[in-house]
Amino acid sequence: MIPALTGCLAAVLLLLTGCAMPALFRSEEPPSPQAVDERIVAEISTRYLKNEMITFLDIQPYSYGRHVYLVGEAGSPEELDLVVTLAKSVQDVRSVTTYVLPKPQQPVCSSLDNARIQSRVLTALDADGKDAPHSVNLTVFQCVVVLTGEVDSRETEAKLLSEVQTVDEARKVKSLLRVVR
Repeated sequence: MIPALTGCLAAVLLLLTGCAMPALFRSEEPPSPQAVDERIVAEISTRYLKNEMITFLDIQPYSYGRHVYLVGEAGSPEELDLVVTLAKSVQDVRSVTTYVLPKPQQPVCSSLDNARIQSRVLTALDADGKDAPHSVNLTVFQCVVVLTGEVDSRETEAKLLSEVQTVDEARKVKSLLRVVR
C-alpha cells in the first residue's frame, strides 16, 4: 500500500511542479484563424496600453485573416506613426490598413451623438430581420461610421452600406470591408 501511495504522491508532485510530460498538455493543432486574429488584437491593445504616447481608446484595432485595421482618431502624426509601427511589429500581422482622422481641438460630435448613431445603424441593419454578418464590426467616431471585417460578396457589402447610409446623422460612411470567398 505504501509503495502505491508513494507512486501516486510522486506523480502528483511532478504534475504540480510542471515536470511531468508537458507535451501531454500541448496541442499539436495550429490555432484557428480566429484565434490568431484575437491574439493579434490582444497583443496590439496591450502594446497601446503600455505606451504613454497613445490614447488607448481613441484607436481601435481589428484583425481579419491577419490583416489589421486601425480605426479612430490620433492626437498627432507621431501618435499615428507609432500605432502603425506597433501594429506592424506584432507576430503574424500581414498588413495594416488605417482609417484614422486627426483628433479635433473641439469635438465634432459628442459621445452621445456617436452612441445614438451607432444605435440607429444597428437598428437599420436589423430592420430587414436578417442579422449582419458576424465578422463585421462597426465603429463610430466624429459622427463617421466605419465598417471593418469580412463579407462574402460585393453585393453583401453594397447592401450593408446602403442600410448604414439610411442613418441621416452620420456625416460619412466608410467601408473597410474585405470580400472573402
